[in-house]
Amino acid sequence: MYKMFFTGIFLTGVLGALACAQEATALPPVPVIAAVPTGVEGFLEVKGNTVYLYYLPTTNLRKIEARLRSRYLPLAPQYRELFTSPSYPVESRISARLQFLLMRVEDILGMKPLIAKVSIEVLGSRRDLQAKCFELVHANEAYKAFYAHGLRTIFSSEQDIIDSIIAHELGHAVIDHYFMVPPPSKVAELLAGYVDEHLERE
Repeated sequence: MYKMFFTGIFLTGVLGALACAQEATALPPVPVIAAVPTGVEGFLEVKGNTVYLYYLPTTNLRKIEARLRSRYLPLAPQYRELFTSPSYPVESRISARLQFLLMRVEDILGMKPLIAKVSIEVLGSRRDLQAKCFELVHANEAYKAFYAHGLRTIFSSEQDIIDSIIAHELGHAVIDHYFMVPPPSKVAELLAGYVDEHLERE
């Protein structure tokens, strides 16, 4: 179980079409996204429309991409190239996948709040993730990921990140933005678990 902690470009049109268009035959253009240095010390940043990815220069992006494609997502066949074609940079493919995951989560929950930004920070190891968890909430737990409410950031590690976990944590992010007063943690966990159960359903 993954927990939420209360620690207090142009992809929109493209990905909006992904979720519902079944008749189009031409593949929409995909923006080329490149990693740039960020204010988070030592990290690179990939800016999506809403989901921002932060990772270390030593991170194996192709491994992360593969782990973010472990689950089937209902998607019109003509758009699958967005996530698989080597003609697009790996950063663009990952960004498109993350943005679509967020849209899928919103669709499952029936919640479409105004979200300016959700960050995903990929740490170098599980030990680093545990240290971050202890730093933020003083909990010494071996979680594979967690969502920090106050930072509106999902934390995971290179060895643990996978689409199931990210969808679950994005569920927490959507819930966080949807309710003015966050629901009890058990309710949030039930809703986030519901996302995972329905992620692959048509």
